[in-house]
Amino acid sequence: MNEIVTNILANASAQAEENANFKFPPLKTCNYTAEFRPLQYEAKHSNGLGEVHTNFKPLDPSQGRAIVRTDNNDILGIMKKRYAICNNQDLIVPVQEVLEDTLPKGAMNNVELMEAVADGGSIARLDIILTG
Repeated sequence: MNEIVTNILANASAQAEENANFKFPPLKTCNYTAEFRPLQYEAKHSNGLGEVHTNFKPLDPSQGRAIVRTDNNDILGIMKKRYAICNNQDLIVPVQEVLEDTLPKGAMNNVELMEAVADGGSIARLDIILTG
């Protein structure tokens, strides 16, 4: 083996070792969870004496449930029974695992995680930028 090939292999080996303990950047902006919460409506009724009484009655979950951020209690939306919540952390972990399993270690150099949210968090965008 000539000296150039030896240097290339040594450099590649050193880079692989350097990336062996690679960790993806943690979620920041999009690191929140959501949960379903019941909805209520205001029911007014008269007692027959001209007095109106108000109470709140729960809405059946099949008619709709609120989706609420657990960190700040903001309502992200109202959905019917067929809607399922997928929290951002639950979504990004399998994506990261696939990237780690399929890409060469050198591709993980200088990885960046770009996050953006809209509508109070009801829309989240996660971009994994690989520049290695």
